[in-house]
Amino acid sequence: MPSRNSIVKRLVAAANRLLGYQAVVSTPRRSQTFLKPTLKSEDRVLPHHERSKLIALTRDLVRNFSVVAWAVRQHCTYVSSFTPAIRGVPQALKQDIARRLQQWQQPHNFDITRRRSLSEILFQAEWCRVVDGDVFLISLDGKSVFLVEGDRVTNFKEVEDQYSKQLESGQLNYVEGVIIDTLGAPVAYSIGRRAASREGLEFDLIASAVNTYHLAYWSRHDQVRGVSPLASAAAVFQDLYETLDYEVTKHKIAQLFGIKIIHENTPLFTAADDTQEEDYPIDFGRGPYVVDLRPGDDIQVIESNHPAATSTDFYKHLITLALKALDLPYSFYDESATNYSSSRLAWLQYLATVKQKQQSLLSFLRWLTNKWLRSSIENGELPEEAYLASIEWVPVGQPWIDPLKEVQADVLALQNGLISRQEIARRHGKDYATILEEMIEDPLATTTIAERAGIDIRAFGTAPTDGDE
Repeated sequence: MPSRNSIVKRLVAAANRLLGYQAVVSTPRRSQTFLKPTLKSEDRVLPHHERSKLIALTRDLVRNFSVVAWAVRQHCTYVSSFTPAIRGVPQALKQDIARRLQQWQQPHNFDITRRRSLSEILFQAEWCRVVDGDVFLISLDGKSVFLVEGDRVTNFKEVEDQYSKQLESGQLNYVEGVIIDTLGAPVAYSIGRRAASREGLEFDLIASAVNTYHLAYWSRHDQVRGVSPLASAAAVFQDLYETLDYEVTKHKIAQLFGIKIIHENTPLFTAADDTQEEDYPIDFGRGPYVVDLRPGDDIQVIESNHPAATSTDFYKHLITLALKALDLPYSFYDESATNYSSSRLAWLQYLATVKQKQQSLLSFLRWLTNKWLRSSIENGELPEEAYLASIEWVPVGQPWIDPLKEVQADVLALQNGLISRQEIARRHGKDYATILEEMIEDPLATTTIAERAGIDIRAFGTAPTDGDE
């Protein structure tokens, strides 16, 4: 018979389960991963050796699994595409700034390795941020940029020795290659170079935070280093890759068997001089072919319903779960799996996540463009008035899914004062002021041609007045 104390303990435990948070109650059925939660810093949860393993895994998945490679490319394409818009200065100076800005973006001017343009560096930086968790972009002169992959930034003994006094006194802290002050703000980054003779890193340099922009995916406020969003889906992607490889192997084995021949009324023993041919020689590489069967024999084609419909549905479900790590809807992966309304809804929901991810890249572009503008003025390439210029970067807009319906909806919204022309232009990756300037520079593209074609350009947003015909 249980004691009184044990009965009380059971009652208290039952009351806690009923009244408390069920998530914190440990049960034998729950995975061990969630039985021992941690409140440690994210940088301690993922120290250097574990970070290296995760980076190696995500990079291998991109190398070997086409679904992961496609998902990363799609994400980077949507997130990292921008066009500049210059405001605040006269038209002649604006054209001069635009021309020099275009020249600066070319590979031989922008990339310190002279291989990639600004748009390509942005794509590469976002790729590294997604796969590795973070990336570091260094610009010393405000013009050329040097990209450092995340695994090259780590702790080195040479740096610990150099900052030993500040580290011991608590003035600075050294976390996964980032030297931070007491408030957590970065001071410098320790960067290694890849050893030529062996795998690993050798200490290379210390980059000041003033000249370095750290792009990362952070999930917590006190997190110093970023973590790849693929981390939550890496196990699913890995299992899916291995499972699909196994399914392909089974499918190949099923194809090895083409037909089966059934012999009926075949005697167990035949005479030694019986020369009757028992085999039907069939060459599957040649055909069509005819088989003359003996009485009582039958021939059947071996069919394999592989993969099964349930397996295919399960793989689709796994892909859907994995793509959620990058907020990609399944309709992007399989366009035939949805209709217009569902595609539009998925696209709008995805755009909301893209805007949030673009903020870090927009901040980097503003930081870098301001450095370039100051450097160009100081070097005499641009006049002092260029300080008044405001260079904004507009994300490349969304394409029309149904152009006619969407344009008609925009016109109605404009006529009823529910939207502005600037907002419509931004949605499609354009600057409305630039559109007007281009129309002024090319008058044949406006009133004259519109009148000849019988098009009322006022319908774009304004209803005709009583005096208009």
